[in-house]
Amino acid sequence: MDGKKNEINQLHLKQKLHHYGITGYSIFKMPDYHQQLRDLKLDVEAIRYHMINGELSKRLDELNLTVSHLQSFIQKGHYHHFGKLTGKLILFFFVLLCALSFTIWLAYYFYKH
Repeated sequence: MDGKKNEINQLHLKQKLHHYGITGYSIFKMPDYHQQLRDLKLDVEAIRYHMINGELSKRLDELNLTVSHLQSFIQKGHYHHFGKLTGKLILFFFVLLCALSFTIWLAYYFYKH
């Protein structure tokens, strides 16, 4: 009798879902995070213990001191540099500009004389 009642309930549920336009549904299984939550709780308790004893503030002061020493080694500035071909290309255009200027001057000289 229980089996038929269960089948009727399933059929009724399928009819409701079909009525609302939901033709299929998937069963969502919640993952078990029990172990991860337990580990997280232990980590938080360890941090609280170190905060109470003052060890955490000592460690943070040591870390800040180390970081301040490292900052002197790290170059903060940036610089621009040209590649090998870029310098030659700039020189080429400068020579081309000089040649063009000379040609224009020569044309003007012969025009006046």
